[in-house]
Amino acid sequence: QQQQQQQQGDGQQQQQELPPPLAPPPPQDGETGYHVVTDPESHTVFSGFLHQGVPHGRCSLRWREGSELHASFDHGILEGHGRYIFADRSEFRGSFQDGRPTSGFYLDSMGVRHKAQYDGRRALWEPGCEPISMEEEPPQPYQEGRAESVAMTKCPAGLRPTDPAAQNGSVQVIPDYSHIRNVTGRLVWARPQFADIPLWNADEVRGKLVAIVRGPRAPAPAVSYSRKLYHAQQAGAIGVVLVDVDPRGKFGVLPRLEQGPLYPGGPVLDAKIPACFVLHRHAHCLQEGGLHHMVFAPPGHPAAPPGWRIGFVMCPRQESKVGLSKSKADALMAEFFNARKQERQQEDALLKEKKAKKAVHGGDAPEELSGREWVSGHIFDSLNPLKQADPSKQPSMTAAMLSKVTTKQRAEEISESLDKSAAMFQGLVQGALATMTGEAMHNNVLKGFASAPPAEPSAPAHLPSPSSEATPTLGGATVDRGEEYDGKRDMGIQVDPPTPPDSPPKASMLASLGTTWFFASPSSVSSPASSRRAPNSPRRV
Repeated sequence: QQQQQQQQGDGQQQQQELPPPLAPPPPQDGETGYHVVTDPESHTVFSGFLHQGVPHGRCSLRWREGSELHASFDHGILEGHGRYIFADRSEFRGSFQDGRPTSGFYLDSMGVRHKAQYDGRRALWEPGCEPISMEEEPPQPYQEGRAESVAMTKCPAGLRPTDPAAQNGSVQVIPDYSHIRNVTGRLVWARPQFADIPLWNADEVRGKLVAIVRGPRAPAPAVSYSRKLYHAQQAGAIGVVLVDVDPRGKFGVLPRLEQGPLYPGGPVLDAKIPACFVLHRHAHCLQEGGLHHMVFAPPGHPAAPPGWRIGFVMCPRQESKVGLSKSKADALMAEFFNARKQERQQEDALLKEKKAKKAVHGGDAPEELSGREWVSGHIFDSLNPLKQADPSKQPSMTAAMLSKVTTKQRAEEISESLDKSAAMFQGLVQGALATMTGEAMHNNVLKGFASAPPAEPSAPAHLPSPSSEATPTLGGATVDRGEEYDGKRDMGIQVDPPTPPDSPPKASMLASLGTTWFFASPSSVSSPASSRRAPNSPRRV
């Protein structure tokens, strides 16, 4: 009874932690819903949602000179969070009230971040709109994150899951992953977000990974994955990451790209760059400007259903590539020179004191000047690591002590002999420590790592259960093209059937990937213990 009560409490807690459901989409007609409008006179492009002819919801605008606005509108009024990009590629990200900026961050054309505050009297594009306060902030590091992903397969054009040939299994389509490969590059988000038109930031996308939002949702005009990847490939991207829009979405269907014409008489897609699909709850792992790794498991991995390729998009912890601004660098350099100037003044005062004492009493320099570079005659030796590490530049304490009881020449000879013996003894100790450390590493770590069996992978809880008897084809499988079929849109978000109570729990996909195929060699992954189990035996976790 206690276990049942605990399970019920855990289930209620998981239900409470679920994100809110996705709001229903707006209706679609000539003045409401998602639209892309171009003004032929001003060459202004609008991409977003309308309500009775005015912007309402998430919208994007691009003007002729190259400035852009990506923000939320409330019945035609700019309200809430937004992003305004100037023609010189500097930008403001922050809050808007009644169409005017209030507070946020200003990034100059070099990417240096400033905390900005506005009086809220003028719009950003109006003359005289200047921040009342702006303070430079240090660059923020990128946080480590991993987003589970499913590779997108290529299929011939024209074959739909609702076709009779696909339903009865007379036509078998083998998944084509010839375009899938591991890539590494910096990531940028597509503008506009749905990539249903040629990308506005094509110059930024070139040579990088691009993240594209799925949608827009029905009843808006369907935008297939093929069209999104075509625009990204035309912009020069090296990889595409499709991001789901449903906070409760799961991997329920196999996403696919349809080769061939995008529409009758339109451009032809020949997918050559890798593409994957990630869930909405992992969207925060995709950080703009950071270095990301798009990695896929080997084909036939036991944690993936038949015909699927799984992987993840990883952003390692890293520092921002943006440096300091010129003004900030000049201020730090001035601070450095001021510190050096104060040190020189102290050295001058000590030197004068030394001369005064020598004139009265005679003798060597006082103890305070023994380590000063000004006295030794080597200016700025403290900035040179080679000079700093040279023991010959440092005075010998042994010679100074022996000179009190013997001649200066004899003291130097004895000190040199002692220094050589100490150096030889130090080398012997370091060599012994290195030998013992290497033997311990070989005996205790490397042998244990080599003899350790590979970890048993398991399928993630939100992936369909793999079947050893299933054929890895798409003839009778449910696939997702990102658009609707026969008037009914398949969003590709399906809830898996509940796990039977007697079946063991399934581990996370990241644990399986991280311990098996990501760190192990292909030979150790191709034949794990789970692939040799009996057809009807339970999966081991």
